[in-house]
Amino acid sequence: MVVPIFGQTIIGTISGDRFSQWALDLYASDNKLFVNNLEADSSDYSDKVFALAPPPTITVTAPDGGESWEVGSDQAITWTSTGTIGDVKIEYSTDNGSSWTEIVDSIASAAGNYDWEIPNTPSEDCLVRISEIGDGLSDTSDANFSIITIIGQLNVVINPQEVVEAGAQWRLTTEDTWYNSGKTVSYSPSDDYILEFTAILGWSKPSDKSIKIKAGKTTYESGTYEKISFVTNKDSVIVPEGGTATFQVKLSAQPSSNVSVTVSWVSGDADITVKSGSSLKFTTGNWNKFKMVKLEAAEDDDVMDGEATIRISAPGIEDKEITAVEDDNDIADISLKLNPRTGTTGNIIKISIDISKNTLSITSFGLDFIYDYNLFTLNQ
Repeated sequence: MVVPIFGQTIIGTISGDRFSQWALDLYASDNKLFVNNLEADSSDYSDKVFALAPPPTITVTAPDGGESWEVGSDQAITWTSTGTIGDVKIEYSTDNGSSWTEIVDSIASAAGNYDWEIPNTPSEDCLVRISEIGDGLSDTSDANFSIITIIGQLNVVINPQEVVEAGAQWRLTTEDTWYNSGKTVSYSPSDDYILEFTAILGWSKPSDKSIKIKAGKTTYESGTYEKISFVTNKDSVIVPEGGTATFQVKLSAQPSSNVSVTVSWVSGDADITVKSGSSLKFTTGNWNKFKMVKLEAAEDDDVMDGEATIRISAPGIEDKEITAVEDDNDIADISLKLNPRTGTTGNIIKISIDISKNTLSITSFGLDFIYDYNLFTLNQ
């Protein structure tokens, strides 16, 4: 029995009635099978046409061996496919196929390419594998390719110059070395670096920031410090004699560590003192919350409104001074020596002034005529 198809004999002579398996490298969609019985001189064709289709295939076209792809660069993985194939996954190996790392878990087979940012895994024994999900169909690079490292650079500038002169520096959290402002340093490409700055007393340092360093490129970054100062809700305080008055203090910017603040009398009327709040503590969490300082003015015998300077201070922060004024509650006695116009002997009257109430009272000693005032003394 001879079985030709479109003039191609796919099976030679066979005996008896049996099924036969056969393979073709000729594929078409409109086929018929012709069977010729040599002994009985009879033959027959398939009643209907049938299709012969090739098996599905996946073929990696890049990387396919010999490439050198730089860490951090963007490269295209490409492939071709034939037949009916579902979604595929893409993996790569850096040890010649002993182990595999997933690049993408699912992508349409018909896509034919995938943009891959090369990871920081330098090796000369790299392969890419593309596999149909849930099936054994796959293909791998024909030969090894290389992932290579090309160094990137980082340049950091610190502002203002005053803090640079005070010793401000920068570094990446992955290393121990600190660098001066304007220094350019080489690093392996990565997008996982964190830039940080030193703490300088009296200054609020820049926040840590995530940065990316690309192969063959210089990344420029900067950090600006803010000088810390004292903020008060008032610049002067009136303190009633025998009573108290308050003002409030906070910081202008976040410190890098706890700040111990001292509030103290430094000059002026010693009757005015700090009753509470002489020692304040600000942290990185409460630096912007007002804290209260209470002043007290002691009772005294004078009639003057005393004045004192109260100083707020902390290491590394410029002092701030508050003016405290005592509101005196004493009454002043004024004695005047009077000469009468009529030539009588000198007589004395008493004038009392309540400064706090702005009142004046005059006491005469039985005198009913008008005097010329030519001398007075203030009794304190």
